[in-house]
Amino acid sequence: MSSEEVGVMWGNKVLVPTLEEAATFIPSRLIDPSQFDYELARSHGLIGESDSLTKDYLTAQAIYKAAFYQYLKKMIDLSKYEKKLDETGYIFVSMPYDHQHFYQRYGSFGNRFIFFRNNFFIERLHSNDLKILIETSDEDVLVGLVGRTFKDVIRVNPSSNTDKYSYIYDTGVFSGSTEILNTALLIYMAFDLELDEAGELISIENEKVKEKLADKLAIQMQEELTKILEHPVVVRVWNW
Repeated sequence: MSSEEVGVMWGNKVLVPTLEEAATFIPSRLIDPSQFDYELARSHGLIGESDSLTKDYLTAQAIYKAAFYQYLKKMIDLSKYEKKLDETGYIFVSMPYDHQHFYQRYGSFGNRFIFFRNNFFIERLHSNDLKILIETSDEDVLVGLVGRTFKDVIRVNPSSNTDKYSYIYDTGVFSGSTEILNTALLIYMAFDLELDEAGELISIENEKVKEKLADKLAIQMQEELTKILEHPVVVRVWNW
């Protein structure tokens, strides 16, 4: 199953997952009612009669995510945090493609470790904004669109008025609380183990140190991005 390129925007390829991949990794509303609103998506012509996402939906979503990355990049370059890891003197190994989290494949935008974990509920967009998203090729317009709409698009449960909404994104991904702010932008950092030519772990002690360094950086990212966006940001380190 290979992704599909739908064009080059901001100098980068925009990749769309296959329907098979999306069906495997994107939660069904039948399982979790806080997920995609198929009735709303159908009213916008994004899906057909069956309650399943379509290529049109996934393509529009991929463009939205790419535009959101560019919106964020205008304020801060996420790659600066990856450079901080390089400056520690330890070797941080990026995940090979076949080991990457689904959301890393389609939400890293050239970064080696950092990616968006939120689902992007584009069916919540006003019909005029959806038309812009689908039809425009003006990159500045797209960046402006996501800048004024992302807070609603990434919200896990639009009907929840609580300050915190307990939602488990990925079982066992990180230690500690999995209670994530209902409205938060969720960012993961994922690393592979450093192995020798025989495929053996080089140093468990080094891995422990690297995990602590990554956790410290995650806290820094979280604080800085929350301030810059004036919106809650949660950063977690992916633990295998």
